[in-house]
Amino acid sequence: MDKLKHFNGQIPYKLKPAESFEIELTSEESDANEHILATLKTEANYLPIKGKNYEEAPKPATNDEMINHLSKRIDIQENDVPLLKRVIRENMYHRVAYFAKLLFNKKRSKPTVADLIELFSFDAYLRTSISRLIPPIEQYAKATLSELLIEKSRNSEAYLFEEFYKTGSDRDKLRFRQALAKCSNDVIYSKKKDSSVKHNIEEHGGHVPIWTFYDVLTFGEFNMLATCLEKRVLSDWLDSILEDGKKYDSIIGMRPKSLPSLLQTVQLLRNAAVHNSRIYGQKFVYNPPFNKKDNEYWKKYERKDFEINKETVGVQIHSLFSGLIVIRFFYTCMNNKKIEQWESFRDKLKDHCDSNNFLNLSGYLGFPDNWYELLKIKC
Repeated sequence: MDKLKHFNGQIPYKLKPAESFEIELTSEESDANEHILATLKTEANYLPIKGKNYEEAPKPATNDEMINHLSKRIDIQENDVPLLKRVIRENMYHRVAYFAKLLFNKKRSKPTVADLIELFSFDAYLRTSISRLIPPIEQYAKATLSELLIEKSRNSEAYLFEEFYKTGSDRDKLRFRQALAKCSNDVIYSKKKDSSVKHNIEEHGGHVPIWTFYDVLTFGEFNMLATCLEKRVLSDWLDSILEDGKKYDSIIGMRPKSLPSLLQTVQLLRNAAVHNSRIYGQKFVYNPPFNKKDNEYWKKYERKDFEINKETVGVQIHSLFSGLIVIRFFYTCMNNKKIEQWESFRDKLKDHCDSNNFLNLSGYLGFPDNWYELLKIKC
């Protein structure tokens, strides 16, 4: 059997599915000077996805069939039909049908088309409110970490210092370097559209200061680096944040390792909002740090017939209200104007909830009975 030869090559950073590219492979054997030019192609997946059983795609329903199906859940009068067809046209039937399923009426009477439209309006209100509330948190996180690392290093490229990251094991070191490489590559690619990056690359020999570096990163990329931070740095960062919010009750118990999961919670909630995902009745994939039943947060969570145990906490932690509690925490650390914006959102949210009788606040949003008090910042 012929001896296998080992070659090294480098794959381009950004590739599209089914894209072909050429790379030069060089032999890693010291006594060889052999080169190979290889043409490779990235893997691509195509629909339909093959399941266990072969079945045909579902047949699209007609407008009349859609209306007939919806009438099983909501009361549709003849004069409602044109409006309901318009709602279906603007939102797609599958979302309309799902919202109809989520309609909840305390009086047990059949919900109306007006109730359905109000539920759409409420969901849109939640989505736009979250989209407005989260950017200040992203900016605050980037600014406070930047300030901390500069203070520790007195260097404008502090984000490159390995001493600030977990690198004790080979796995941690690889994870950090992969995260930094991805962020660095994306910063380089942003040169064409970001004048500050272009200036630093062309005028400062490619040295990008931390304030420019963090500013260009997406929230997800920033959080990816934050999860690699060493415990001591996380502890100092959390202390500086808690110092900003010391006038107010944070409500949730935290450790240094809590910070990355808090930021990821905010990021995932933001992603759902900006990508037009449904907010009402959604189970979010975040996992904020009060996911243990002994966290002090659950002592303040008041809900009739709700028992605090491992199972119930495991469900509740993925609700919208858990995300709002995290957003509230960061707003306690901000200036009075930002806090007033939060308080305004809280009051308007109460108005929306009080004016509608079809909302299942506890079941579909995870709201406790004392939600309005828990979300309050100012005394």
